Amino acid sequence: VVARGLGEPEHAADLLTDALAYAGRTSHPLLTGMAGTLRGFVALDMGDCDTAERDARAVLTAVEPHNPQAPAQVAPRVLLATARLAAGDPATAVGLLAPVATTASSNPTLLFSRRQTMARYASALLAHGQREQALDWARRAVAAPAEDVRSQVIGASVLAEALAACGQPVEAVASAEEAVRLAYATEQRSERAAADALHIRLTTP
Repeated sequence: VVARGLGEPEHAADLLTDALAYAGRTSHPLLTGMAGTLRGFVALDMGDCDTAERDARAVLTAVEPHNPQAPAQVAPRVLLATARLAAGDPATAVGLLAPVATTASSNPTLLFSRRQTMARYASALLAHGQREQALDWARRAVAAPAEDVRSQVIGASVLAEALAACGQPVEAVASAEEAVRLAYATEQRSERAAADALHIRLTTP
């Protein structure tokens, strides 16, 4: 987790692969779910949608019989949806995220912040052409509690994109500036490049 936050996805992937191997030897479903889900998100960080989707499906298959409660399923489902979105399949992403985002809007989740869950749903809606719904969910996302830097940056970034898509450029730039501020507010470096790129895109004529 620290390696990912420091912008070292390859190192993070190696460590999480070791953690998965340990989880397999000990038959520990929670550890399997955590390590597999995190490794999938690291794969997405590196642009590897196929590995991310495989990890998500493997986690859901391994963990569901042991821990079927909805809160424990949020992270791998968001991972699977985000992988499908990155692969150019927003319709599937919307279908996967709708129930977990609705649940996250009023209930706590495990391993994955409520804000990021709703922000990912907003992003999928936006990619699917549902701009007004995307803006509504993006606003809900930034209003949800979140202490981790990644969720804060993603929430502000998705809100900026939704505002821009809905013809509110001034508000969009302000939200993008907030994403940049949050990305540089701590030692965590992993979100800085994406926040900078979004800000440049929204402020370049």
